[in-house]
Amino acid sequence: MSDSGEPVEPYEICDGDAPTPPRLPGVVETGKNADHLLDVVSAELLLEAEQRVHLGELFHLAVCGSDAIAQFLERMMYNPDMRRFPWAKTHCWLLDDLDSGERFGRLRETLVPHAGMDESNLHGVAQAQDAPDFDYVLLDIGVDGRVGGLHATPPGDETQVPVGIINRSSFVALIGMGGEVHCMLDALADAPECNLPVQQVQSRSGTTKWYLSPTTLEEDSRHYEE
Repeated sequence: MSDSGEPVEPYEICDGDAPTPPRLPGVVETGKNADHLLDVVSAELLLEAEQRVHLGELFHLAVCGSDAIAQFLERMMYNPDMRRFPWAKTHCWLLDDLDSGERFGRLRETLVPHAGMDESNLHGVAQAQDAPDFDYVLLDIGVDGRVGGLHATPPGDETQVPVGIINRSSFVALIGMGGEVHCMLDALADAPECNLPVQQVQSRSGTTKWYLSPTTLEEDSRHYEE
């Protein structure tokens, strides 16, 4: 089932870990598991932010409102290596939300009290649609070809920033965790006619980077419990 509650078309599941990353436009980073992968994403996101701020500029970070990205941001709050993240000089933009504003509320509860971000530096979907180009966009990938809040069939109760705005970003980071996502990406490499959101997202003039792991965080947790 996708984030929107719609049924997901099945993809062939690989046996074991895929030996090579899928053929994708841009750079592909593969972690040994989901936990390791998110540490890599955190470290590289910190580097991008610090480089921008070092130039005397504000850092414009745009994120989707999925559970996976919300959990990643929450994880950043208690990661000691991320304490120097320049939240005070960061503007954060939400790329998709429910009509109720639930995702913006969760983002505010994470970043304002725990990161020390000024609430005026946090922006909802309506503002994001008229925002300047983003420095860094953080999205997750679903097994149905969804990217962030971009679905093949847009849900009726959501508002999303169009893919054209996302593709103007300097750095587009896409996180895909688990064997099913890996195999879906493999299958799409040989099926360009599908035209799913995951095939449409790519920085036009900057960096597109895919962060992939053979496991999900839930699978990692079950492994540690055994």
